[in-house]
Amino acid sequence: WALYLLDGSKPTEQRGLLAFTGEIPSEIPSNIVWASDGSGIAFVVTDGGANQGVVPKYAAIRTLDLASGKVTELTRITDGSYYRIVGWERSSGTIAAFTVPYGSTPAPASYVVLGPGGTRTVPTGGGWGGIASPDARTVVGTHCEGAPAGCSLWTWPLADFAARVDQRLPAGLSVGLVGWRSGSNDVGLYVSNVAGG
Repeated sequence: WALYLLDGSKPTEQRGLLAFTGEIPSEIPSNIVWASDGSGIAFVVTDGGANQGVVPKYAAIRTLDLASGKVTELTRITDGSYYRIVGWERSSGTIAAFTVPYGSTPAPASYVVLGPGGTRTVPTGGGWGGIASPDARTVVGTHCEGAPAGCSLWTWPLADFAARVDQRLPAGLSVGLVGWRSGSNDVGLYVSNVAGG
């Protein structure tokens, strides 16, 4: 396993950033995120044995500074949980992620904020996911409770999951995230009528 950087207009000119020995980088694409200023990446790794249904011995969040090549481990869990990174606001030194117990369905997650003031963890009360805006200051996520409760679109500041704002969808609709529009506050959504319309 390795991380590479390439210019989309020159795909054959790849720059190797980091090789993994004895570890597995998370295969979830959202678990590798750019820093808000584009100067580094944050990513998740697990031990090399954590594949094909084997509970991880550990999961860790690390950062890679592109200029220096320095890798820094920010946190590690050893209880069989794994991380889903939400965003990295480099100017404030804040990274947020969900922790999810391995194999739980639906996943009862916690929201973890790593920042200058230390680490804060907030229980979420259910399965969650979210993606940060390009500047990593705002997060948008979806939460569906099933019929008849339906789905909600939530937004919150990266560092404060408790400040989330609920934008409930009309009954019978489900929502999925497409992504943020670069350079804007626009979010692409996929909305479907689960009632068959």
